[in-house]
Amino acid sequence: MSPRVTTSRSSEPTEHPLASASETAARVFGIVFILIGLILIVSLVGGFIISKLPYRVDPNLPIPTLDETDTYTNKDTLDITGTVLPGEEVVLYMDEERIDGTVETNEDGSFSFEGIALPEEGERLFEAAVIRGGLFKRRSEKSNVVSSIVDWTSPSTLITLNYEKDNTTGRATITGTAEPFAIITLKGDTKDYEATADSNGDFIFSDVILAKGANSFSIRVKDRAGNEVVATKKVEIAYEGGSVNGDGASIIVDENGNELPESAGELGRALEILAGNKVMLALAGTSFLAFGLSSFLVRRKMKDGLVG
Repeated sequence: MSPRVTTSRSSEPTEHPLASASETAARVFGIVFILIGLILIVSLVGGFIISKLPYRVDPNLPIPTLDETDTYTNKDTLDITGTVLPGEEVVLYMDEERIDGTVETNEDGSFSFEGIALPEEGERLFEAAVIRGGLFKRRSEKSNVVSSIVDWTSPSTLITLNYEKDNTTGRATITGTAEPFAIITLKGDTKDYEATADSNGDFIFSDVILAKGANSFSIRVKDRAGNEVVATKKVEIAYEGGSVNGDGASIIVDENGNELPESAGELGRALEILAGNKVMLALAGTSFLAFGLSSFLVRRKMKDGLVG
């Protein structure tokens, strides 16, 4: 008789009902949060896409009017202003591209876009429109176009100058060429002169007053946007006055920029110039004082003679 073999059954672990419910709830919450996140992402992306869509044009909306701005500028930002009805929302376009952000008009209907970034040099075109509505907005017809030319480049210092270095009259004429439409400033010791180059770059300084001896003028060049440089060239003119018998005249400039001829031959002209200055007032006062004193002495002497 063979011996009985007994085997023991291993007990398998059983899953607790509460643990199973917790795992199920966690899965559900995870799925819900994922769905909410997807909805938010879709909403944000959809809102962004919708915000970039062109507005539907509504011809019944009021059309704003833009004010003129700087024709030329060397700044990197620009302010754009205009008017329309009070309480309207206004959007701005630069080079036909809508700029992010809107402004609301004031009580008088005015509005202002401040610090608009200028991306690069060249002509920038601006327009504005009134917008209304919710998610899908409507806009008015666009406003008038205003433009500004952005120029950050300094004008060229390459200029040509034509003048006589030795002068015998006390007055000089200086011609030259520079960048078209540049403003040329001739800076002297006592007086500055300004000329504007034409479309070909030609300019002229006429009737430049010279002091006796060596005259040196520096040159500044400024373009229409306001960029300015100092030219490397200088104007050097030597002026020697003539004799004092009227054959020549040395020109001296006073603190007010008036010419004071030095030779005897132009004494009358010198007196005419001095007539409008404080010097003439002082001379007139001295003359009246001398006249009054002499009259007093004469009357005193006549009185003494009668008494004697």
